[in-house]
Amino acid sequence: MNKIIITAGGTSEPIDTVRKITNSSSGKLGAMIAEEIKALNPNVEIHYVASKKAIRPNVDIIYHEVNDTMSVQKTLHEIIDQDVISIVHSMAISDYIIDSVLDKTGEELDRTKKISSDNDRLIINLIKAPKIINELKALNPNSKLIGFKLLNKVSENDLIDAANKQIKAAGSDYVVCNDLSEINATQHKAIVVNNEGKK
Repeated sequence: MNKIIITAGGTSEPIDTVRKITNSSSGKLGAMIAEEIKALNPNVEIHYVASKKAIRPNVDIIYHEVNDTMSVQKTLHEIIDQDVISIVHSMAISDYIIDSVLDKTGEELDRTKKISSDNDRLIINLIKAPKIINELKALNPNSKLIGFKLLNKVSENDLIDAANKQIKAAGSDYVVCNDLSEINATQHKAIVVNNEGKK
């Protein structure tokens, strides 16, 4: 059976067992894409990779719950096989993951429990997260990869340049790029760039 993988929502990177660093992605776009795909092809098997709080589509899916960047990476490596015809990677993946948390003296704190609020300063060390989209084509070179790029208050040329950089790095077949300043409750303007540099 043909499969399509859709990632949606955002990741959440744990500071300790209670606190997290996350983003505002709701998963709405991924849910809408899943619903449109099912309307066009009811027989396709959709694997929906999303966080617990992400919006889910109102169609039949196979749901894979993830939380942080590393769980997304692990899940995609497990489910991408030769039956996957398309990967729609709309999830807002964190660019950084937490390496360590220190108190004001530089002592590393135990992140396997709630860090005491008695600390009047915390130093959070971040390291670069793996660029998951750059790994996906290697798992199935024949799948169509649709990536997304969100910038803020930039020119159309800047959006297209960012899309072409992703295409070069990840091998994306298409990149949907948009400007946060042009997204609101009534509009979601986007530019789609293909791997020939055409929009």
